[in-house]
Amino acid sequence: MGYGQAQFSELPQDYATLDIGTRLFHEKFTLGGLIKYTGKSKRIDPTSDQELYDPNYNPTIENFDKILTQDLPNIPTIVDLYMIFDPIKNLSLKFEVQNLFDKNYVDALNTYNSSASNIFSDGSGAGFNNQARGRTFIGSFVFRY
Repeated sequence: MGYGQAQFSELPQDYATLDIGTRLFHEKFTLGGLIKYTGKSKRIDPTSDQELYDPNYNPTIENFDKILTQDLPNIPTIVDLYMIFDPIKNLSLKFEVQNLFDKNYVDALNTYNSSASNIFSDGSGAGFNNQARGRTFIGSFVFRY
């Protein structure tokens, strides 16, 4: 985690996204939803290289390049809804509700999971203080010219 680099997150054991929806009114109006499942996930333990900063640390072959991991808390199934309206040829309006049920979770693919900012200030370990956003409403438009 030094020299301007951060550790990488490990991909979840299983993950899937199901996108379902329908188009109405000559395909000018789309209603849909996303269901996102994430199985057991791990992160690189942010404290795994803290011994490198200890002046008394003496690396040996047994612990050199040993990467410690931690299990992330269980990630709930997340549901998003979206609506897209194309009133004219070059204009598209989109409205989304992400995390519809306002679940509190840690995103398994967020590389911030393993950063030093997750280490408690008293040095007692690493926490999970990087929750994903709760229920979020997003409106956007695309105009092509």
